[in-house]
Amino acid sequence: MSRDDSYNGWTNRETWLINVWFNPESKSEVDWAKECFEEAYDELPDFMRDFVYCDRINWEELYSHFDDESDDESDDESDDESDEELSFLLGGIEESDQE
Repeated sequence: MSRDDSYNGWTNRETWLINVWFNPESKSEVDWAKECFEEAYDELPDFMRDFVYCDRINWEELYSHFDDESDDESDDESDDESDEELSFLLGGIEESDQE
């Protein structure tokens, strides 16, 4: 009987956690998450590394969630969305200052 380690629609819990904590929105953001994770892992004391199963993270699955658009296009789109969100938030602040 084979063991099913899938977790919330992901290969396993470790892969799901990378998605939850880093919430990558492009392949370049997956690269960034991988770099951050590996740097943090390297700084852990040896005994703590025994609790982290980094070899189980399915980076290919994380990459596969983004279509073949160039990273530049998706970065531009996310920048536009961030600018819109910031304008909306700042607009709310300005309105409350006037009251």
